[in-house]
Amino acid sequence: MSYSFRVGKYLLLSLLPISLIVFQNCGGNFNVEQLSSTAAIESLSSDPKISFSPTPDVFNTDSVNFEFDVKVSDSDSISSIKCQLLNNQPEDCSSRTVNYSNLNDGNYSLKISVLTSSGRKVEAVKIFQKDSAPPVVQISGGPSAITSAVQSEFVFAASDNLSGVLKLECAKDNGEFLNCQSPVIFSSVSLGTHVFKVRATDMAGNVSVTSQFDWNVVSGNLAVVLTEKPNTTVSNMTTAKFSFVGTGTVSYECSLNGAAYSQCVSPVVIQGLANKDHAFEVKGIGPTGTRSEPAIYRWKVDTIPPSEPNVMANLDDTIVVSKSVSFAFDSIDLGSGVESYQCSLDNGGFIPCKSPLNFSELSMGEHSFRVRSYDNGKNVSPLSKEIVWSVVPSFPVLSPSQISVGFNQVCTAKFSGTNPLLCWGEVGQLGGITKTATQIPGLDGHTIFSVGSFGSIGTLCSVKNGAVSCFSTNSNYSSANQGGLFQPAGLSSGVTDISTGTKICVVQNSAVKCWDDGDKNPPEIVPGLETNISRVGSDLWHNCAIKRGTVWCWGGLAGPLKNDGNMDLYYYPKLTRIGSLVGVVSIAVNRHGGCATLENGKVNCWGYNRYGLLGSGVADNELRLTPVELSSLSNVVTVASKGGTACAVTYSRSVLCWGIILKGQSTTDVVESKLNTFTSTPTVVPGLEKDAGFEISVGESNVCVQAGGIKCWGDNYWGQLGNKSLADSATPVSVQF
Repeated sequence: MSYSFRVGKYLLLSLLPISLIVFQNCGGNFNVEQLSSTAAIESLSSDPKISFSPTPDVFNTDSVNFEFDVKVSDSDSISSIKCQLLNNQPEDCSSRTVNYSNLNDGNYSLKISVLTSSGRKVEAVKIFQKDSAPPVVQISGGPSAITSAVQSEFVFAASDNLSGVLKLECAKDNGEFLNCQSPVIFSSVSLGTHVFKVRATDMAGNVSVTSQFDWNVVSGNLAVVLTEKPNTTVSNMTTAKFSFVGTGTVSYECSLNGAAYSQCVSPVVIQGLANKDHAFEVKGIGPTGTRSEPAIYRWKVDTIPPSEPNVMANLDDTIVVSKSVSFAFDSIDLGSGVESYQCSLDNGGFIPCKSPLNFSELSMGEHSFRVRSYDNGKNVSPLSKEIVWSVVPSFPVLSPSQISVGFNQVCTAKFSGTNPLLCWGEVGQLGGITKTATQIPGLDGHTIFSVGSFGSIGTLCSVKNGAVSCFSTNSNYSSANQGGLFQPAGLSSGVTDISTGTKICVVQNSAVKCWDDGDKNPPEIVPGLETNISRVGSDLWHNCAIKRGTVWCWGGLAGPLKNDGNMDLYYYPKLTRIGSLVGVVSIAVNRHGGCATLENGKVNCWGYNRYGLLGSGVADNELRLTPVELSSLSNVVTVASKGGTACAVTYSRSVLCWGIILKGQSTTDVVESKLNTFTSTPTVVPGLEKDAGFEISVGESNVCVQAGGIKCWGDNYWGQLGNKSLADSATPVSVQF
């Protein structure tokens, strides 16, 4: 017999339908109770997606098959699929099926790890259990083998070391087995021989050996019946009251916990009971001294609450994109055992629950979860530690921006018709200062592009159908084939991203190639960046790229000014990874360092903190090569930066900037003398519609953003604002097309 799993749109975490499970490979033991047979857990990233096909989570067969499916977007592909059982060595499972045979009884976890060509990694975990051992049933109490009592009471219990007891079934004489629980009391038992039978079934479907008790009811004149006793077989009360009546009796004698019988009168109140099992017995005494069979009641006193529940959640971080989350929890009670749990979501009321517990379709924002346990004596545990997490939108992975701000010029693709490529500002080859958008000849349909921001001041490079074309826009600066259109050698296909700085760099067939502005030699591959590259960024002295969600940089950073007015430079001696960043979807490179946007919507920056460019709230000119997370920013879709300014666009379309505040002063002095203020805290830019797009570009003295068209602000000496004027603007103004 075998079972199958498939994995598709959602990351599925199958959860065990058992009353008690002890996990051995999670840094300690914990127990899990079943709420539903399976639980769908949405993947923490929107792509790729894994799904298991349904199968029992507890089985008693010799073999089990797991079958799954993996789906990725059309723009991505699968690099590897690994399967790992417990802590065993991961193995390739590209066949999307895995079989395990002759497993020992116990708890298991199977982890599926998928790595895509874009660097995305997603995991799905199936937790299951093998239990081939049946439970054990014992009858611990019953009437005398020969008795005159017409009421018979049976005490029994079942145990199962793995999946736990699912049900108990009892039968009397030749009757059918019915669900039951201890104790079972039969009243008005007829004279003659009788048999009591009990069996147990565990969660895996294993059935115990039937336990049997035989007794014979004979004729007698005396009988005692308990008319009052504790309400439950497990009590958190240290006092118990018993009332009783007899037929044909003149007096009674009682016994507690096997002590010698002594004279007693109904009712009997017992105080100061210890935390343990107890048994109360009473016999009736007839006129001749004849004694009846005892009426017996057994119960447990438990006044000690369970332990604080231990909670595990399938959360990799406190910020997730998944609207579903699953919790597994357990509590320990050495007295009477844990009877039930109550859970609270988002500080709401506590309601009955079972482990594992799945929540789906959670709203965006912060959530919290706590649980408490009750034992069979109704003692309540302390509350578990609170788990707090936030659900954020699944942020889009953006294509390269279709707005590019250079040193003194801005270019964009007009989003209609043949997609002409338009530029304004210092576009010397088209006639000097251009105060309105002007079409660049020969570049229709080019949708990925970058215009030089410093080192390549006069070069515009764009991509159409994977091929690169470049154009010299500024007559004051030289470049290859200055004054016209030219095609860099070796870049006729496969290009997916481009960025201009002192060097011009592209991503071609997942590799980075760069060349110097004006260099007629073919672009060269950057050693160490031959594969798995998604984005590239460049500025004056250095360049960075995204490789499988990590950031790698080479070149130099502009540091603090020296006494002679020049800047100290810090050089990356070789290709260097920036900190331990993972899950990076976009990067922005500036003169002093850079910033990265992560899948969880957070922004991290590094480099020299000149002008507060790290966005940490402090401007101290310190060098930090370990990325600093901007605590004041969240839900960020993309970030852009050049020179001494950085800006971010949030999921709600707000634009926030930090570093140099671009105001402009209509002067030809160096950029930094134009700009007379800066901030170290991301600040909302006013005047932008809430329906602004995600397109944004930052230059040396201007910022442009898609917002009901294109809006720009900052210096306008060369007409960079594109609004048919040369007046600077500290607030966004609309570009005139």
